[in-house]
Amino acid sequence: MVLCTPAVIGEKNDYTNEQDGDLNKYANIIRKIALDQQLTLVDLRSDFENYERSNNPNNLDRGILTADGVHLNDQGNLFVAKLMANGILQCENAAH
Repeated sequence: MVLCTPAVIGEKNDYTNEQDGDLNKYANIIRKIALDQQLTLVDLRSDFENYERSNNPNNLDRGILTADGVHLNDQGNLFVAKLMANGILQCENAAH
């Protein structure tokens, strides 16, 4: 089993997206469940935040990994696919 944290609702990298607080709370709950249950975690929240800090110098609310702040664009789809593939491999390796 692979757990994932929520990614973004808005791409601003200065924590001013309207729902950043809620997403961070949900992500922390999921992180704790993964740790307590020893499950593989793909921390999309953290990965998206890091990516946005490095790749969104103008603090845009969309257009970096999403088309509209929520739905992934091509770059976002590729980003998530790589993260999920790594998570699946971690889970598979842990099973052996």
